[in-house]
Formats: sequence, C-alpha cells, structure tokens
Amino acid sequence: MATFITTTNNNVRFIYLLVVLPIILFQVFFTPPFQTPDSPNNFDRAYQVSNGILIGARDNNISGGYLNSNIISTESLFNYIPFHYNNKITANVIEKARLYTWKNKGKNKKRYIFSSFPNTSVYPPLAYLPQAGAIGIGRLLDLSILQTYRLSLLFVSLCAVFFTYYALNFNSSITPAIFASATLPMVTCLYAAMESDALLISIGFLLAAFMARRTTDNDYHKSNIIYASIMITFLALQKPPYIGLVLLLFIPGFVVSKSYGLMKRIGFSVVIISIVTAWITYAKSAAWVNIDPSHKSLISHAIYIITNPAIFITIFLKTIDSQYSSYYHQLIGVLGWLDAPFSGEYYVIAGAALVLAATLSSARLKLTDWIFLLLSVLSSAIMIFIALYADWSPVKSTMIEGVQGRYFLPLLPLSFMLLYPATHYFYYLKKRNNFFSWTTDNKSSRFLVISSG
Repeated sequence: MATFITTTNNNVRFIYLLVVLPIILFQVFFTPPFQTPDSPNNFDRAYQVSNGILIGARDNNISGGYLNSNIISTESLFNYIPFHYNNKITANVIEKARLYTWKNKGKNKKRYIFSSFPNTSVYPPLAYLPQAGAIGIGRLLDLSILQTYRLSLLFVSLCAVFFTYYALNFNSSITPAIFASATLPMVTCLYAAMESDALLISIGFLLAAFMARRTTDNDYHKSNIIYASIMITFLALQKPPYIGLVLLLFIPGFVVSKSYGLMKRIGFSVVIISIVTAWITYAKSAAWVNIDPSHKSLISHAIYIITNPAIFITIFLKTIDSQYSSYYHQLIGVLGWLDAPFSGEYYVIAGAALVLAATLSSARLKLTDWIFLLLSVLSSAIMIFIALYADWSPVKSTMIEGVQGRYFLPLLPLSFMLLYPATHYFYYLKKRNNFFSWTTDNKSSRFLVISSG
C-alpha cells in the first residue's frame, strides 16, 4: 500500500492559518475603503453599537441613526468607485480622508447628522461587537475615521478566523468540508469586510463542526445543548431564515444526557424561537421601514403566499432555475460589490474541490439523524427565499429578487453531511475493490488517510 496523504487535525488548522490569514490581512489593508457590499451601512451600524445603541431609529419613515458628521464625509469620498471600474483610489483622496478624525469637525458645523442605513439599522448588535470595540479604541485615540475603519476590519476578521480555527480544531467528520468552505474567495472576502456576515459564517462553520462531532461520539454533556442553542440563536437573530436550524436540536443522535427527551428539545426550541420573534417584533416597531413602498407590506406578502402556495412554489422553482448559476458563482466568490467575478475555469476547479471535500466528509449518520438534518438545512434555505420575496419583491412578482449565493455559506458544511449516503456507498465500493481507503480516528487526531492498493 502506498500512502498518498496522511495529515492530522493540527496540520489542517495551522495550514488554514498559514494559507488564509495572509489573504485576509491583505484584503483588510489593501482593499479600497468601503468597497465591499454595504460596508458604509455596516460601519454606520457598528458606530451605533459602539455608542451602546441596541437598534437604529426611525425618523420621517427613514431608518438609520445619528452619526458623527466626519463618518459621512469620509464615506462620501469613496462613493465614486463602486461599479465604475476606471475610477481608482488616489493619494489625494487618502490625504483628504486622513483629515477627518473623531474630534476634528472639519468643515462641518453640525457634529451629528441623522443618516439613512435601513438595511442594517435593524440588525442585532452581537455581530458588530468586534467592529464596535475597534471604533471605541479609534475614538479614544482620536484616530482618523479611515484608520478606525481599517482597525474595525482587522478586529472582525481576526474573530472570524478564530471561530473557524476552533471549528477545525473539533476534528469532526466534516473537517475537510469546513476547510474547503472556509478557503473559498467569497468567505475570505467577507471575513475581511465590515459585513456582519463574517461572524455569521464562521459561527455557522462552528455549529456544523459541533453537531457533526456530537452526533457521532456519544459524548454526554448537558452543556452541549446550551452551546448549540446559543449558536443557533445567534445565527437566527442575524438572519431570521436560519431559524430552521432549531430542527438540529431534534436530531436523535444529538443526545446530551440520558434524560434529554422530546420535551426538553421542544423547550429549548421554543426559547430560541421566542427570542428571535421578540427581536423581530421590537425591530419592526422601533426602526424598520419598507425599503421600497411599491413592494407593499410584509403582511401583504404573507397573505399572498399562504393563499397561493402552489403559485409561490412555481415562483420559487422558476427563480432557482433561472438564477442557480448566479447563486453558485456568488457562493464561490464574486468580489467587490459583487461585481468582480473570477474566470469560468476557476468556478469549475472550486466546484471540484468542494466535491472532493464532500466525498472526504464521511459523517456516519443514521437515517433519522439524516432526515432531521435535511429538514433543518432545507427549511432554512427555503425561508431565505421567502424572506427575500417579502423584503425585495413586489407582491405577485413572478421572480424572487435579492437572493444572493453568500446567504447559503453558513449552511454549506451542514449540507455536506447530507451526502453521507453517497459517501457511504463510495466507502462500500472502496472496501469491495480495496482501491481507496480513509478513516476517521478521533483518538489519534488523524482525520484523513487516503491509500491506493
């Protein structure tokens, strides 16, 4: 037998740091300021959180909040770049940006201005804590707004890398899947962005590793349900469609104690759903506005979906049929303001790498475990479409607008676990033909051995 690859869990997590951390740091310091999706609005929301403001405000049907006027002045300096490929950052623009600090009023007479950022003002504050901490330091040291922006990117990217490193440290059966997912260009771009997606994706990876490990090792710890519930609550608060992940708590193989029965699973699920529902209700009453009034209210969308389920299913399938290529490209990587794609060949190579990772991620699941995992991932994915239909599409629209491939990244490693029946069949063929072999061995921390006979 000639061994092609033998690696350990320690190798994988350090390889991740060695390969990905320089890429992320490069993007933090060399990507032009405010040139990732909604970075100005996310920075504005982080500034609110740094002031201890839990949620934005609504004023004359405008959702946002009061900002230091120098934030607005700094952001406006870079408005000429998005979607204009010939426009570049100049030294003159950077010099102007450096003049705006937290204490220097510059030419603005009015220190605080009410600004609109409706798509982020209702976001929970948790995913903005690293950025808010960096803004607090920047204000304390009276750094420029631009320097504070870079520091915020550094803080949130390091937090996201830490959670991903910890997910790889679990040495679960889906470690290859997490590694492949975490090295996608879209992920590294979002880790180095002001987006709340950085913590959303990394904690999604951590949840996947945690569930994969705890459903196969029979490790009874009452705290397991607490950890899983915290992660699911965080994900669902940031993106309510992920509330479907509460079904993970019903996986029969996820047993935290001998007394962990159906009622306790239901109890924790009710707590999670109640917290998320309470936040949505609070956000809607305090700061939410209909971004496009022509789309009508959420209630109008809900009534239409409930009274016309067959039509909505047709719309859902039609949208996927026409947009699946775009979703796939955005999942792999479309950088900048989602306007900088790679070559077509790269998406083929990246897809092949994900297929290989899926093949190596051989989580051993019982049928009942697999069914609840499928329901969890599928319900979350479907609710993404329902939520975007309600937020971004007119009632009776024949297409669901606003869905982006990056929204599915937190679900990616969990979806690899669903491929176990296929990988198990491949494992059966391996044993029959004695051609390939791989093992998962938690005790020795060796998760992958590929051999050829």
